[in-house]
Amino acid sequence: MAKQYPFPRTLSKSEFDRAIWLDFEGVANSQPIFAGVLFDGDYAPWLIDENVKLLQESEVGIQYDEKTNFMNWIFELAERDNRCIIGYSVHEYDVIKEMVPEYTEKLNLYYRNALQLAKKHFGSEFHRKMNGSLKSYLLSLYIIVYFDTGLNIPSDFISIKCAGRLYN
Repeated sequence: MAKQYPFPRTLSKSEFDRAIWLDFEGVANSQPIFAGVLFDGDYAPWLIDENVKLLQESEVGIQYDEKTNFMNWIFELAERDNRCIIGYSVHEYDVIKEMVPEYTEKLNLYYRNALQLAKKHFGSEFHRKMNGSLKSYLLSLYIIVYFDTGLNIPSDFISIKCAGRLYN
């Protein structure tokens, strides 16, 4: 039997528009090194592992913050502005719960699983409509939005690995 998660399985249009999109990247079976955060149309990569803190001085200009402080900021933003926190899958949920267990109750309230929502929305057409990949579908939506508005995709969005789940 699949593990059951307590977070909501619905997402309104207004929740989608105001959401905090969060993606963690790192080495398998370890705490994350990077976090990618997207909200209000602005994307920012964050270093959240002290072992790579020196990378904040790179030309790309990635900010560093300790994991707990970073998650405090995410939850303050979610609570203050009544925003959902959307992760690509249950992976981000599990990482947050392990990183800041004291936020479990809030996590259960604010978290949404993008993969689960997409499967629910598209039903049996999920794989055909998305070519089997939520990543590809999100990328196509992102590109359409940027081209329709006359904006270009930021080059740092393309070059930063932690944007991979939203871009690749």
